[in-house]
Amino acid sequence: MCYSSSDTGFKGNSVEAVGNTVNLLKHDLINFAQSEYHCVVDSVTALVEKFNMKYPGFKREVGEQTVLDVATKLQKWGWN
Repeated sequence: MCYSSSDTGFKGNSVEAVGNTVNLLKHDLINFAQSEYHCVVDSVTALVEKFNMKYPGFKREVGEQTVLDVATKLQKWGWN
């Protein structure tokens, strides 16, 4: 089942597909923070900007705010 962007906030993707994308996003954000920042992130916003430049597909699929929200949560939880 697909939902409209007004239902889910995402661009017509199914809830399952969005969940899978967010799980991949978490994994890739953690790897990016570990490899590019050695887990020391002073600015989540700067990390997300660089991440979106290197991996624009996530921004396209789930939106820039979702990438920022996930990165902010990961920063609070730790990058490991």
